[in-house]
Amino acid sequence: LSESGPSSGGRTPQLVASPRFPLQYEVEDAGPNGPAVVELWVTRDGGRSWSRLGEDSDRTSPFLVDLAGDGTHGLTLVARSASGLGDRPPAPGDAPQLWVEVDTTPPVVQVNPPRVGVGIHAGKVAISWHATDLHLGPRPVVISYRPDQADAPWEPIADRLDNTGMYVWNVPANVPPRIHIRVDVQDAVGNRAHADTMSSGSILVDRTRPRSRIIGLDPQGRGGDGPSARPMR
Repeated sequence: LSESGPSSGGRTPQLVASPRFPLQYEVEDAGPNGPAVVELWVTRDGGRSWSRLGEDSDRTSPFLVDLAGDGTHGLTLVARSASGLGDRPPAPGDAPQLWVEVDTTPPVVQVNPPRVGVGIHAGKVAISWHATDLHLGPRPVVISYRPDQADAPWEPIADRLDNTGMYVWNVPANVPPRIHIRVDVQDAVGNRAHADTMSSGSILVDRTRPRSRIIGLDPQGRGGDGPSARPMR
């Protein structure tokens, strides 16, 4: 775990996906019976002020921590013997032993209406999206499709994509003509979110190539008030 933070060099805190987690620790020179008290202190304002978060009842690692919400928290452990000797509580301005950043917020994802290729680009679909999060990891995007049918499963198009906001899909021939698109995004600690086209309607990928030819005149048809068409003799 990182042991630095905003007031101790500005290095990145340890990211966690939940405010509740076990904190591993050790106490040196604890004596034959171990420490009498093991406390955890927290700062939420960069070390300007500190408060006692709680006490480890069994005084044995791990310490079950509950930080109660998102944000950056500085943590310092305080251990004392039965005679009161040991660590002093942190004072204003002290750097914590560990910085933790709790992130339970999923990414924000928006899918734009896909653009279906025409002409020489027929059979391609340009998929665009916008995804934001404070802690997006590398290649956080997965794109899927599903046929426009009830209870149809989502099938993968591409995964582990960079968050570029654009992907051009060469639609395979076995994909039905009417489909939906979905974009999933995951941040660095596993929070996930997605957006899809289910509410905006299906996408028509028309790969047909019509061909026409004249087969003759309709002998029963009339043009204006003229006579029916007849072959010339």
